[in-house]
Amino acid sequence: MRNKKKQINNIIRGTIIVLASLLPVITLAYEPLSGSSFGLGTGNLVDHMNTLFKTAITMGITISILIISYAGFEYMTFDIVTKKSAAKRRITQAVVGLLMILSTYLIFNQINPQILDLNILKSK
Repeated sequence: MRNKKKQINNIIRGTIIVLASLLPVITLAYEPLSGSSFGLGTGNLVDHMNTLFKTAITMGITISILIISYAGFEYMTFDIVTKKSAAKRRITQAVVGLLMILSTYLIFNQINPQILDLNILKSK
């Protein structure tokens, strides 16, 4: 019984730590859609696509971090070898996904930073 309470406390603490560490990422990536508060109205397609791209990268990073945290928790708590190897595999896959997301941004930024602004779609 005592061990169960300890596990629940650790899960709650871990969740609070993960959410607290993700808050700056979510706050920095937040960019209101142009036009109106609901994302509809006078905003043009380019602004919406830029916001969608930044939001997709932010969500991908957030989900990867959550998967890594959860798989790390599974790795620490399970004693069965097959469960540990599944958790290791999940961590590896999440790290590869995170690297793919970050490499996309870095490659586009190195080639031409204006690619990330999608100025190609703007009419002159």
